Amino acid sequence: MAKTSKFEQNLSALDFPFKRKKRTRAEDLRSIIQEVVEELDLGDHRGSPKTYGVTCDRTKSTYFDYWLFDEMLVQLDAGGGGGGIRKPLNQLRLMSWRKGPKKLMQAIQRICGNYPELRFHRLLVFEVVQGTNAGFRLLRGTYRR
Repeated sequence: MAKTSKFEQNLSALDFPFKRKKRTRAEDLRSIIQEVVEELDLGDHRGSPKTYGVTCDRTKSTYFDYWLFDEMLVQLDAGGGGGGIRKPLNQLRLMSWRKGPKKLMQAIQRICGNYPELRFHRLLVFEVVQGTNAGFRLLRGTYRR
């Protein structure tokens, strides 16, 4: 039997405080994330966690499921050992990730490819450098764990 990575152990430890329908959707998402992490070889925990911003432009005239998008980011963050995502602005999510922004972008694209309600035509993933950012009336605290 193959040894589970630290990413998969953290992801499996994530609790789903949802009722039946959302819990089923979150568990299905977890299995897809585990497949993508294994496929892209993102399971090791080398490197220190950095804060990354994630934002996207959804495809027009289609339904976009923001709950599912946020849950995907929460699970990716939890697998990397983070403490939850933050939402300082409406279209921006901040999360912790140990790999580079390109690896995070690839993981998000592969996961979203399995869901028609997560279609977007632009995606921006960038590192938030501590100490050099400024904002006005940003929302503080953890948005979702």
